[in-house]
Amino acid sequence: MLLEAVLSVGSDLDLGSTLQQIVETATALTEARHGALAVLEPDRDRIDALYATGTAEPEAEGSFLQAA
Repeated sequence: MLLEAVLSVGSDLDLGSTLQQIVETATALTEARHGALAVLEPDRDRIDALYATGTAEPEAEGSFLQAA
């Protein structure tokens, strides 16, 4: 299963798709109910993009958190 995950993650050149696939793969491998990965804006200490699985989209969409 791990080899399949690595091959799947490495098969797409689009960064957003790749990051979403990483979240989904990690969530499946760990048998977690939810998974998320946040990308910070370098200059503003805010989340630029949020990739999530196992969460209702409206709940995750637009959820910006202040970085510590």
